[in-house]
Amino acid sequence: MEILLEILLKVEKKVMQFKKKKDVFEFIDIEKIAMNMVIKYEDIRQDLKKKFKEIMIDEYQDTNDLQEYFISLIKEDNCYMVGDIKQSIYRFRNANPAIFKDKYDLFADGVCGIKIDMNKNFRSREEVIQDINCLFSKLMDNQFGGADYVASHQMIFGNKDYTLSHPIDDYHMAIYTYSNEEKEKEKVEATIIAQDIAKKIADKYPIYDRKLGTTRKATYQDFAILLDRASCAGTYKKVFEAYQIPLAILKDTSILDHSLLQLLTNILHFVFKVQRKEDYRFYFVSLARSFLYEYTDDEIFTLLTEKRIKETEIYKTIFALKEKFLYLTPSMFMEEVVASFAIEEKLYKIGDIEEHLKLIDTIISLCKELEKSCYTTEELERFFDDLFEQGLDLKMASPKGGSGVSFMTIHKSKGLEFPICYFAGLTKRFNISDLNDLILYDKEYGIVCPYYEEGIRETLVKTLVKEKYMQEEISERIRLFYVALTRVKEKMIFVCPSFLEEIPPKKSEVRSFYDLLKPLEKQLEPFIEEKKEVEKKEGKSEINWEEMREPILVHEHFFKDEVQENQIFSKKKTKLLQKEEKINIAFGTKIHQLLEETLELQEEKNEVDPYVAAFLNQELLQSRKEATLFQEYEFLYEEEGKKYHGMIDFMLVYDTHVVLIDYKLKDIEKKEYLKQLKGYRAYIEHKTKKPTTVYLYSILEDKMKKVDGI
Repeated sequence: MEILLEILLKVEKKVMQFKKKKDVFEFIDIEKIAMNMVIKYEDIRQDLKKKFKEIMIDEYQDTNDLQEYFISLIKEDNCYMVGDIKQSIYRFRNANPAIFKDKYDLFADGVCGIKIDMNKNFRSREEVIQDINCLFSKLMDNQFGGADYVASHQMIFGNKDYTLSHPIDDYHMAIYTYSNEEKEKEKVEATIIAQDIAKKIADKYPIYDRKLGTTRKATYQDFAILLDRASCAGTYKKVFEAYQIPLAILKDTSILDHSLLQLLTNILHFVFKVQRKEDYRFYFVSLARSFLYEYTDDEIFTLLTEKRIKETEIYKTIFALKEKFLYLTPSMFMEEVVASFAIEEKLYKIGDIEEHLKLIDTIISLCKELEKSCYTTEELERFFDDLFEQGLDLKMASPKGGSGVSFMTIHKSKGLEFPICYFAGLTKRFNISDLNDLILYDKEYGIVCPYYEEGIRETLVKTLVKEKYMQEEISERIRLFYVALTRVKEKMIFVCPSFLEEIPPKKSEVRSFYDLLKPLEKQLEPFIEEKKEVEKKEGKSEINWEEMREPILVHEHFFKDEVQENQIFSKKKTKLLQKEEKINIAFGTKIHQLLEETLELQEEKNEVDPYVAAFLNQELLQSRKEATLFQEYEFLYEEEGKKYHGMIDFMLVYDTHVVLIDYKLKDIEKKEYLKQLKGYRAYIEHKTKKPTTVYLYSILEDKMKKVDGI
């Protein structure tokens, strides 16, 4: 522990030296600087005390210990605090709800101040408030949640306009349940919600409009879907597209998830390669194949072999940029790149225009921040390389607004309100992965290390820390659930699997929002509506021709008939299949599908199929995060009058080499696979100009075999 502290102090010292040299500080640094000044200099402290007649702190439940101590140094008897401990959901930012609770209890006893409860809720209908009070009277108490809900925290209905406007009788909560045997929970829940929204829109569900002072029919903007995590956004997007329901996803994404960032990085590399007279062909190909130019492979191949790159518009644009980078700042240069290649004008080719415009703004803002640290334009190249190499998780907020159904996390919804809210993903287990760390820190117990005795062992102190951590985690989750439900104005709808007839977990054993609801099954029974058969609609719905406003222009082309020879790399079937073979093929297809789908959802490890888990645990795949992953990579090219077609199951493209893996159900020794894989490797090596290694993987035998001699 002493060694760790010594290292941490040295790192802290070096980081602070860097910050002072560059004159850049984090928010917590500014807090500490201010606090040290107030502690060290009595005259500053007294001046501040005299300067502020009154101090008002909003969102007091989110105060941390550092902020509370600072306020204590400069306040007199003049501090006014507003907050709600039931909405303290930022423990990961060091918010300490105990500060609020201790102050609340003291003021309630008439010590140090006056407590004023503001319990009236003017947002929600009376039925919504009744349902929330009913739930949290059972869920929240002083031990779990941090507030005695029954004694002093129940809400009182305040908006009498709702009483005058009550067009339907069904404003109490609804719970849509489905079979516990469903494996595609996300897709089922998205489908149930999409169908319900479509029905409510068709039925002209009445919504009270405060501005109009009367009811109107519901629009898509009146609906919101709130989840603990937004990792299933892709599933919801596909399902809602199938039902032609617009979905506005409000989710912070890593800028590394966007291929446009890689393209901009490649442009930087191209400019500096030209400037340094180094080989730039790779970056030329990257730009030529991108949406900016869309050159065909044949065109690129011809330009490379005939050494005519300098004749292209791409090179001429790059060369012009080369002349400018010497006198432009990083942000100015990035703006010049975007303008020179008309990137914004061409975004329509890749869709999500608003999202990509937001990304461009984020990158330019990032460049402006780098300028403050004296980065030059030439250093920009290295910075973006470091982003990818180190996987720095720089977040970008999604564009706000939109005319569709809102889809967001509960944390994102704080402060917002919606007439109708759906709560899904309730079975997702809470993220308590921090407890798996070898070394933990706790404000009460300090740094907790393991000890070694024929292996690593945990101390009793770690057990105490774990118990304390879980109580705080469950308490915060209860408060997060409260924040979610209080976003609702008129109707709250839960979507979850059916409740099984089993002993519900104790509150200390709760690991999901679903677990919170289990003990309340009898209480919730009147509101449950079982969805027995959920039809999962695939693909997009038929076009509504009445909504088409512009005529479709048709251009007819006539092609001369000619015979063309096709080559397919995969093995051909030339005999009728027996029943057992058909079963094996069906099973193999199912596993292929699992491998394809599950790898997109690796964070949901508790739901990974055993066969997929076995594949992911292969030693060959342990470094997969360092590579670009392609699955079900289909290719088609023409050579000497023949068309070649193939489908690569799994491909990892590293900086220096490529790894191909072809799944087979069981037998990976058949010689007929060699021709297929030889074609795969030849194509990929031609495309990437990188050495390519091929493997066969047996799903049933969990065996990986390197393929030689092809």
